[in-house]
Amino acid sequence: MGLLEYLSWRGDLPFSAYPFNEVDGMVFSRLVYAPFDLVLGKGDIEEYGGAVPKMYMEETDGTEGEQEVSIDEVMQTEDLKPEIKITVLPETEVQEVDKIEESASDDKLEKPAKTEKTRARLLRDVMDEILNTEGFREHLLDPQDEALIRAVKDSARYEMLTVSDFIDHISEDEESQFCGMTLHISGDFNIVVFRGTDDTFLGWKENFNMGFVNPLGCQLHGLNYLNVVGAGVHGDLVLCGHSKGGNISCYAGAFCDYSIQERITKIYSYDSPGYMDNVLESEGYGRICDRIRTFVPQSSLIAMILGHKEPFIIIHSIDNQTFHQHNLFTWEVERDMLVRETDTTDASKVFDNSLKAWLDAMEQPKRIKFVDGMYALVTQMKLKKLSDVKKIPVPERVRQTLDAMKTLDPETRAVITEGIKLMFASYIESKNSLAHKASR
Repeated sequence: MGLLEYLSWRGDLPFSAYPFNEVDGMVFSRLVYAPFDLVLGKGDIEEYGGAVPKMYMEETDGTEGEQEVSIDEVMQTEDLKPEIKITVLPETEVQEVDKIEESASDDKLEKPAKTEKTRARLLRDVMDEILNTEGFREHLLDPQDEALIRAVKDSARYEMLTVSDFIDHISEDEESQFCGMTLHISGDFNIVVFRGTDDTFLGWKENFNMGFVNPLGCQLHGLNYLNVVGAGVHGDLVLCGHSKGGNISCYAGAFCDYSIQERITKIYSYDSPGYMDNVLESEGYGRICDRIRTFVPQSSLIAMILGHKEPFIIIHSIDNQTFHQHNLFTWEVERDMLVRETDTTDASKVFDNSLKAWLDAMEQPKRIKFVDGMYALVTQMKLKKLSDVKKIPVPERVRQTLDAMKTLDPETRAVITEGIKLMFASYIESKNSLAHKASR
């Protein structure tokens, strides 16, 4: 069974009987992609530390590249530390609840979560309002999200969950896309969920920036968000996210205030890219690493980007197409666990090796120019979202791409051409190397 079937099978079982598990984390990591902003608004990033600077400097000349900013320097920058502010909705009704036990104790009905005075709203009410918003389907990133929203709304397991602190922030200046929310199972158990990359090209550019920007704007926003939210709630914290959302979760958990880090019981990361060495080798990451659970499908591509210190938990996707396995709706579930696999596929290994080879072969200044140049192409084509590309017939798409290439300066065009050639060469070399090892 899959994510939706899990809700049908376990949707009537309260958390007091069956505690929060890795499949619940996956449900919420997908649910955060729902258009909460239609009901809750976009939120105000100023409440969570405000704008963050681009964390790399422009090239000083054509050979020296960018000047690095160390993780320690970033974490000590006062401008990045948010002012802790807790605002409330005075009309929100809150009730006292018992702490969730690790096993069943009695059959008492669960009560709405309490976070003292809170701006939280019942999750099921928000789901209902989304479904009743005219044109909401136009805002779904996956058609299956509608079924997920309905299943969560009708689930007895989630009926008393509340949601607060939704924020959806995107900034061209920061080259950053960030979205998060907090769910409250009780006054003593809170789930901080970060969204992965959305449909915008800006969000995808931020992903590619991982190869030379450290930290990313979304990571700093996640860190500030966790420090603010963590200071405003009591009890345990669980962090989770899919794709870039899982990356943000681990980064925030590694560098948040120590008093908050101590309360993090688990971080669930679903097919998420990794980090540069200075993050993996940091003291904060070392403290949180044994609490990170990183799940990857058998043909994972995204999690192969950059490095991980924690071991992978390889799971089974029911879709045989490599790119589709990143979709959480394809992951197989058995009872309250994801179905395990023993190893990643050859396709995943080839991608992992070829990406590392490409990064090694292309100097950092050229990587920067390559990513900026590719983004300039889609900007020139006036494309904002990936879904915009599908609306353009293939012949017209090719014509527009070639026309956009002509607008770039010769150096950028040359770097893009070189980068694409290196990608193909790295892929072929990695594929041949794996085939040679298998033939021995």
